[in-house]
Amino acid sequence: MTLVLWRIYWGFKGSHYAQFKHFVPSPRTIIDYLKGTTGPYLGHNPLGALSVLVLLSLLLVQSVSGLFNTDDLFLEGPLVVFVTDATVAWASAIHEWSWLLLQGFILLHILAIAFHQFYKGERLIQKMLFGRWLVRESKVVSNSTFRGLIALAFVAALLVGIGLLIPEPEPTLW
Repeated sequence: MTLVLWRIYWGFKGSHYAQFKHFVPSPRTIIDYLKGTTGPYLGHNPLGALSVLVLLSLLLVQSVSGLFNTDDLFLEGPLVVFVTDATVAWASAIHEWSWLLLQGFILLHILAIAFHQFYKGERLIQKMLFGRWLVRESKVVSNSTFRGLIALAFVAALLVGIGLLIPEPEPTLW
């Protein structure tokens, strides 16, 4: 959950190509991409951007529903004690469905990367490893170290806050 929240934060305050305002495609851009009239993209192509948004959403749903999920045997989310049994059952069903959807979208994302890498000849894997195309970019946007430190402090405070909200487990004798 922390990584998903960090990525959402980074989508607003991060580097140029990580920001959602430069990342999220319009319907017109998606249609033009599907027609083959646009590209190449320094960041994600429009369908890749949509896929990332779906993956982030599913990861957020998965992690939040896991806080209220239980398997009634060994594992119990830390916030189960604060909700009704009906809410736990609802969260458990959402958790299970989001896990299945998440697996499907991960597979789809990996297949799309393989398609672009090996069939279309785009160097996506290298782009992911090095964070940029191996060509000169016409526009380079820099971020300050100070902004990164503020972001790190924000995430650290968020982790401490979440840690303080989680109740201590009751001691049990096995």
